[in-house]
Amino acid sequence: MRVIVVKAQETQALASAFRARKLLVKQRTQTANSIRGLLSEFGVTVPKGLQNVTKLRDYLEAESETLPETQRHSVNALFTARDQLQVQIETLINQLRQQVAESEMAQRLMEVPGVGPITAYGLLAFASDLNGFKCGREFAAWLGLTPKEHSTGGKHTLGAITKMGQTDTRHLFVSGAMALIRYHSNPKAPAEVGWVDRKLRDKPKMVVAVALANRMARVAWSMIVHHQHYEPTECCIG
Repeated sequence: MRVIVVKAQETQALASAFRARKLLVKQRTQTANSIRGLLSEFGVTVPKGLQNVTKLRDYLEAESETLPETQRHSVNALFTARDQLQVQIETLINQLRQQVAESEMAQRLMEVPGVGPITAYGLLAFASDLNGFKCGREFAAWLGLTPKEHSTGGKHTLGAITKMGQTDTRHLFVSGAMALIRYHSNPKAPAEVGWVDRKLRDKPKMVVAVALANRMARVAWSMIVHHQHYEPTECCIG
């Protein structure tokens, strides 16, 4: 029988703050999409992206007389709600950065390419005791980054990952891996032929991102368990 490590109250509080921020970000996105949808019915559109929602507010202020009064009040109410959500998100992010700055474990984790403050904070909140995993592969499997195996007759076939595992931290690792892949795809990036570049030649970006996230998770486990700092290797960033 495997014994589950009981979380301390401080660790549980970190997880609560992480999920509260995630919920607020989701609500902010929903509010922005509602603003975009309501104004698009009157022919007012802008490109995708939260940064472009500000252009809708500028239009609302400059061309307010072209819209019905009820429509203006409705959209202004949504803008007010979005501003309040933004303030709450920034407050939680400032608290998050303070927690990360005070944690030696988080500072070492951020040495890994693709791991930022949010990912380091997520590990503090959901996987504060990495010594509970026997190896890096076990930690990656706990995150849900290992592919489902369909092997038979000596033929090894790996499929897609499942939805099982610690979804919050897995999402952060995959997002960090995608950021590294975008960097490698940039023409201005150094012309290095590494692991990522070789995989991108014949594999889709998302497949490479999941595989890279798996490697990043193993590196993070090894650094924390063995009390080491990050050493650049081809297997991680290529």
